[in-house]
Amino acid sequence: MWKAILNDLWRGVPASRIAARFHAGIVEGFINAAGNARIESGINQVAMSGGCMHNRRLTRLLRSVLKKKASQCCSIAS
Repeated sequence: MWKAILNDLWRGVPASRIAARFHAGIVEGFINAAGNARIESGINQVAMSGGCMHNRRLTRLLRSVLKKKASQCCSIAS
């Protein structure tokens, strides 16, 4: 991911686009982890908590993808 960010910066890609790609990458990692946990545990609920969940863009994107994958999702203020 860092290599892609540095390449984008070098090529002059707008910061907003780089940020969007970064957030999408983070969400992809969270979704993969949640999917693996669901397979192993059988639990279909995801509780989002912690400092990174104060990032509105990240939280909205993560909640949206989780709902598309039929996971129950709740946010917990930290």
